[in-house]
Amino acid sequence: MKLKRVYNDGTIEVRRRVHPPAWDLIVRPAATCLPILDNGKFLLIHDQKVDGRVMVGFPGGMIEGDEGPKRAAQRECEEEVGLIPKRLKKFAVIETNFPSTSVTYFLGRNCKAGERKPWGEVVAEREVTYKQLIQMAMNAELTDPRLIKAVLLLKKEVDAGKIKV
Repeated sequence: MKLKRVYNDGTIEVRRRVHPPAWDLIVRPAATCLPILDNGKFLLIHDQKVDGRVMVGFPGGMIEGDEGPKRAAQRECEEEVGLIPKRLKKFAVIETNFPSTSVTYFLGRNCKAGERKPWGEVVAEREVTYKQLIQMAMNAELTDPRLIKAVLLLKKEVDAGKIKV
């Protein structure tokens, strides 16, 4: 299999396979935090993408430098919503093929105030109950397939009594 690197900026790499012809897209792994507030509700965000679309999801982003997924989830939560979760519980790792990457999902509890960064991607926030979150996944109100899978895996863990929300 002959590969030709087309692009690599340290975050995203694009390679072209000659035979069989194909494209490979490799993206640095990411982490996402589902913050649970003191009232027991999840804090969803409405995140505006570069093309103008608004996606409903949770604070998250690429793992930077030498930080691990847990630290990245804390950092992204603070940057995007100004909350630092003191307790994080990993509940899912979702791998994808195109792009070739993974996202590690954490429940974030005992959130304290932090410093929101002025990137301006988060255009709205919304508190939802666990039941509402599951319904959003089932009704396709969440549009990121990785997040939908993570929410359904969370439901499976909660139903089995392995995680309390």
